[in-house]
Amino acid sequence: MKWDEDSPVTFKPGRTVHDFDRRFKLEDEGLLKAGDPCFKWAQLNEPIQLSLF
Repeated sequence: MKWDEDSPVTFKPGRTVHDFDRRFKLEDEGLLKAGDPCFKWAQLNEPIQLSLF
């Protein structure tokens, strides 16, 4: 995570390690389904309660 903050480039185009960490954390908490084909990265920017509906 520290390297991600210091790096001039992202982990994947447009996505950082922190983005993936947040997504996996929400999957672990059951708020997102792992491998959901309807997942949009913009969901991580929305309040969680709105992304459930």
